[in-house]
Amino acid sequence: MAAETAKRFVEDALGFPHKQSAVAFQRQLDSFRKHDTLARLRGISAPTLVLAGELDLATPPRLGRIVAEAIPGARFEVLAGEAHQPFQEVPEAFNARVDAFWREMEAEG
Repeated sequence: MAAETAKRFVEDALGFPHKQSAVAFQRQLDSFRKHDTLARLRGISAPTLVLAGELDLATPPRLGRIVAEAIPGARFEVLAGEAHQPFQEVPEAFNARVDAFWREMEAEG
């Protein structure tokens, strides 16, 4: 991630008017750890693209692969060099990849 992008993220986070307490953040993390709906993913029938940032520490690519493998026909791709929010880090590349996926789905349609 470029230094300017990281700087912008920090500024945005510090300037966010709705601060989250440490207790609320811990509860959020606890709910992430406990939430498991993996078995329900097999019910998804829509074309699905699961994108993961190669450097994502919060939801590493191995977890994205598990999600994609649970969804029938899903495609899994890793965005090289990206972290947790490629839609913000490299929006042009992210949007181009998603757009290409939908164009492929339309062509197959």
